[in-house]
Amino acid sequence: PHSTLCRRAADDAGPIPTERYEMFREGVQLAEAILFLQRAVAEKKVPADMEKPVADCLDQRDTAYIWQWSTGRADRDARLLELAGELAGRLAAK
Repeated sequence: PHSTLCRRAADDAGPIPTERYEMFREGVQLAEAILFLQRAVAEKKVPADMEKPVADCLDQRDTAYIWQWSTGRADRDARLLELAGELAGRLAAK
């Protein structure tokens, strides 16, 4: 049997992703962004002007995960992806 996560719904245009699939995909993207930032910090690849914002973002996610996950989650996710994108762009430009 296949997981319902992998099944796709269909409309007149053909297969479309289900809501569960999109939630899973979003979670993977967030996990990749966290790992990217953590690895960049560990390898000392974060530019000086981004060190504090990156550290604050990662710390806030840790705290929120334990104490208040749903409060402000969309804003935290957006900030995480924004910082990961900015850092990736800056590292690629080097």
